[in-house]
Amino acid sequence: MATEVIDVPERSRYELLLDGELVGWADYRPLPDGRLALPYAQVDRARSGQGLGSALAAGVYADLAARGVEPVPTCGFMASRRPR
Repeated sequence: MATEVIDVPERSRYELLLDGELVGWADYRPLPDGRLALPYAQVDRARSGQGLGSALAAGVYADLAARGVEPVPTCGFMASRRPR
C-alpha cells in the first residue's frame, strides 16, 4: 500500500491517496495573518483502523513545515496529531 498526500488548492484541501485512490482529505482555510486553519479531516470509514488518518496528518504537517506555514488545527483529530 502506497500513500501520498497532495495539496489540491482548487478544493482548499489536502487529499490522501492510497494506491492512487482518494481515501481521505483535510480541508484548510488561509487566515489573514498567513497561517492556515485546518477545520476538518476525514478518512473513508471502510478503511478505519489502518493508520490512514495519521498518514494524512503527517503529510499535511510535513508539507506546511516545508513551506514555512504555521498550521492552526481546529479539527480535534488534526490537533491531536500535531507534531510537538
